[in-house]
Amino acid sequence: METFMALGFFLNPIFAVVFCVNLVIIIQKLFKDSKANIDKNAIWLTISFTYIVTILTWMWGYGN
Repeated sequence: METFMALGFFLNPIFAVVFCVNLVIIIQKLFKDSKANIDKNAIWLTISFTYIVTILTWMWGYGN
């Protein structure tokens, strides 16, 4: 349990920055070209979002 709390405390800000940067890059690419290749950014966006939601769920669900 404490492991997830520590991971959430230290890694969530890093993954939040990765999430935001990739989201901005995807939006910029799609704004310039609607058929742009966004596969790599979409994968990192998905990994970051999944990690953040999983850790927050563990912290709220089992934090007590």
